[in-house]
Amino acid sequence: MRAKLLTVDGSGSGIDADLLDGSHASAFALLSGATFSGVVTAPNFVSSSDARLKSDIAPIADALAKVQALTGVTFTMAGSDARQMGLIAQEVQSVAPEAVVEAEGILRLAYGNLVGLLVEAIKDLAQEVDQLKRSAP
Repeated sequence: MRAKLLTVDGSGSGIDADLLDGSHASAFALLSGATFSGVVTAPNFVSSSDARLKSDIAPIADALAKVQALTGVTFTMAGSDARQMGLIAQEVQSVAPEAVVEAEGILRLAYGNLVGLLVEAIKDLAQEVDQLKRSAP
């Protein structure tokens, strides 16, 4: 497979997995965890989300309070001069442990896992705004 990848790789922009045996990238390989350093660019990142793949589904409780417990920060990552923005994994772990993964003693964030929390927090805010509108003179 590696030889096939080397012959298919194009102009240095990355592997065009769609060219491998005429298949789409999702059919070409299944990764069970990967670590990259530097910038990873893709036209789209897709997560499995079909209800048929999930069990014990429950709404996120107290979403707004959880979001309020987080602090968005800017920072410089060790080994880089580039400023970034995001969250601190230890802080997220205390309110949304489902979004934190530990690997090799380092905490990592699955930022995509925070989308549901943010959606529910926005809905909480919308409900508060509606209540304020109804009670306004």
